[in-house]
Amino acid sequence: MPFTRNHAKAANVSERQAESDFWLYSGMVIFSILPVIIWAVIEMGEGIYAHTVLSPCRCSVEEVALDETETR
Repeated sequence: MPFTRNHAKAANVSERQAESDFWLYSGMVIFSILPVIIWAVIEMGEGIYAHTVLSPCRCSVEEVALDETETR
């Protein structure tokens, strides 16, 4: 990996250590973002469920007009 070679030269460490650092930091970034992604997917799913199942929207104006005339 070019990144690890450059990092190894700049940090004065072995290429193996530089590659280990790369995967460590990559994993830390991924696992720090993962809970946010999971939370967003759950929230989006709850919103879709609430919108479609719990309170479905009316499809057309005609249906609303029919419902209003039936209740009077």
